[in-house]
Formats: sequence, C-alpha cells, structure tokens
Amino acid sequence: MAEYRGIEYLRKKLNRKRSRVLRRYKFYEMKNIARDMGIATPPSLQWLQAVLGWNAKAVDSIADRLEFRGFRDDNFDMTGIFRMNNPDILYDSATLSALISSCCFIYISKGEDDFPRLQVIDGANATGIINPITNLLTEGYAVLERDDYGKATVEAYFVEGWT
Repeated sequence: MAEYRGIEYLRKKLNRKRSRVLRRYKFYEMKNIARDMGIATPPSLQWLQAVLGWNAKAVDSIADRLEFRGFRDDNFDMTGIFRMNNPDILYDSATLSALISSCCFIYISKGEDDFPRLQVIDGANATGIINPITNLLTEGYAVLERDDYGKATVEAYFVEGWT
C-alpha cells in the first residue's frame, strides 16, 4: 500500500499554489495591472493603468481548436454521464480551467434524482498527487464551496482504493 500524505498536506499544497492560479485568472481577465516603472510613460499619461491584453486571446484561440471526441474503453458509461451534464458547457469550462490554471479536475457527485453530477474544479480549488506510472490520482483534495472571505466551507478528499 502506498504512503498517503493526508488531507493537511494537500490543504497546505493548495494554499501555496492558489495565489499563483488566481493571478493567472487576473491575467486572463485583463485585470492584472502592470507596474509602471516611470521610464517609458510620459508624465501626461501617468494616470493610465496598463494591463496585458493578449493572454485571453491566446487562451481562447487554443481552446477553440480543442475538440472532445469521447472516452476510450468506456467501462463506466462516462459518455452517458457526460451527456446528462450539459456537455458543451462542461467541456468548455474544463478546457479554459486547464489552460489558465494548468490543472483541472472534474468532481462526480450524486445529484438530483440520483443522477451523477459533474462539476469542474480549477487548480485554485483542487490539488492532488498523481501516480507517475498509471497517471491516475492517488490522493485528491478539493474545495467545493467557499464563503465570502474565501474560506473553505465544503471540502472533498479522495484516497485511491477507498469506497
């Protein structure tokens, strides 16, 4: 049996990475203000705030070229579950999340009428440890809901082999 790091380790790991992911979202939304060194800006234009604007265009153009073709060896009827969960929105959300935060998880839970519900969780709200041999998640931690101050109110923890 593998050595598991535990939920506290994953909470700390997520907290260390969260600020960088949120900064990437600011770049994507063109809300990250570039610091003015005062070298190139004339005094009459000091009131302007510069932001980078090419990030969203680059991410969106890559996202538009990606196409979901389905699941290979679909033993668990993931295609059916995927179709029940508004696949156009789900795939687009997951793609943008993966391109911006360099990490994306899809959380499966029991929804209304006992149908599986899929939820996209970005790299600012989830982390995990991946087995380098199988490329499968061995341990995972996700914040499913946060309060108004950003504190986790609903969390999920996964360990490989738990049922």
